[in-house]
Amino acid sequence: MVEDGIRRIMAATPAHLPTFTLPQAVTPTDRSNLLPPSAQTVYDLLALHGPQTHKDLVATAGLPARTIRWAVHRLREEGLVQGRLNVRDPRQTFFFVNP
Repeated sequence: MVEDGIRRIMAATPAHLPTFTLPQAVTPTDRSNLLPPSAQTVYDLLALHGPQTHKDLVATAGLPARTIRWAVHRLREEGLVQGRLNVRDPRQTFFFVNP
């Protein structure tokens, strides 16, 4: 039944309407520009200052801790940022731009 509904919608959609597709060769910088402003800010800070902990990012960005956590999560999902455990304090993670 669901498939029939989808077929009807597709058949009713005019072919002249534009569709949005991302280019295949998207660079990390291009992908970071498609993110929300908070994630762009975190990405730019990591690219500019190098590896930082969550606490460092909160202090540098001046954004709430929750916003930084969400931004780092989005950046990690996109593959733009990686995290590495702090050897001196395993409770902390250093985040850095994915090479």
